[in-house]
Amino acid sequence: MTILLLGGRGKTASRIASLLHGAGRPFLVASRSTTPDSPYHQAVFDWTKPDTYENPFAKALVEGLSPISAVYLVPPPISDNFSSQDEQQNISIKKENKIYSATGNGKLPFVSADDIARVGFCALTDEKLQNAEHIILGPDLLTYGDVATILSSTLRRKITHVNLSEDELVKLFESTGMPVEDARMLAEMDSMVKNGVEERLNHVVEEVTGTPPVSFKDFAVRNRSAWVWNSA
Repeated sequence: MTILLLGGRGKTASRIASLLHGAGRPFLVASRSTTPDSPYHQAVFDWTKPDTYENPFAKALVEGLSPISAVYLVPPPISDNFSSQDEQQNISIKKENKIYSATGNGKLPFVSADDIARVGFCALTDEKLQNAEHIILGPDLLTYGDVATILSSTLRRKITHVNLSEDELVKLFESTGMPVEDARMLAEMDSMVKNGVEERLNHVVEEVTGTPPVSFKDFAVRNRSAWVWNSA
């Protein structure tokens, strides 16, 4: 069985690729572009371009890989959105000591990309876990205000959660150059969080991997350097 990783250069899929490569498992990375120096099998795939949909399967056939199987991973917002250098939340924390959202007091089970990748690796390499949907959640339900409090303690400087209306958040996203359709979609997702849609917990990470997911507090401590602003 060959494993197909869509969005193969993203936060989660790139971590799964590293785990699969280390375990010697056959897999194919599909993303909008490929890199000549990658040690992985690669294929061009773009959700917005239907003519690329067959590329991974054709590439697997040409390169002698076995048939492709599928596993579905369903995570909530990930902790790494706060620490990734190109994410708006990370930039606003570093430059303004602020987190902007329209989530109000809505709670989320933030989970790390590493934990998602560990579940993905196990699900993709254990036949008993395949052809299934895995809802991957973190260990705690936190508001964005809770996240700000944890970061304040970890970074030893005041981080504030700025609670906006949905329309205000749309305008903020647009001011960064984000297309209005994407801005509205993300703002609507925040409103869903505000209304309690993501307020749930489970034990999938520990049940699948044997290890509990990392808490946001521990994640923040491990990634403290991600929120240090370098003006150079």
